[in-house]
Amino acid sequence: MRILKNIAIIFFFLSITGKTFADSKVAFIDIDFLIESSIFGKKISQDLNKIYNNDKQKINSIKEKLVEQENEIKKVQNIISKEELNIKISKLKKEINIFDTEKKNIAKKFNDTKSTKVKVFFDKINPLITDYMEKKSIDIIIEKKNIFIGKNTHDITNELLEIINSKFN
Repeated sequence: MRILKNIAIIFFFLSITGKTFADSKVAFIDIDFLIESSIFGKKISQDLNKIYNNDKQKINSIKEKLVEQENEIKKVQNIISKEELNIKISKLKKEINIFDTEKKNIAKKFNDTKSTKVKVFFDKINPLITDYMEKKSIDIIIEKKNIFIGKNTHDITNELLEIINSKFN
């Protein structure tokens, strides 16, 4: 009996929500595609890739120096006194800690820059999307990756790509 009540409640809510969404015009867009394919998005991606590659090069350079220091210590560990070896090891450990801290700071700075640039992208394209929604009488736009199945006629990604490219050419 309890199961029947639960099923009846579920059908009741489904029938209510079905009626409310029947009048709404829904479309979907692929945000990742817009970022990767639009002129403005490509510029942001290029800038981020340049920053990432510079950061990666800087990190690898420091890492190589630390590996060289470690190899030097291994080479001389049987030759030098224990005290001197301990001093070199503790110095290397300090430099590794500094490296780890700097690596975290670089990653945080990159993520902050990425967030800022993506926010600027969305701030600039949101008015275009809103205007498009009003012209086409669209009530809801959903991101494509959150849709299980949908008609391709509801995908407005390419139309928005053309609008964005014409605006930020």
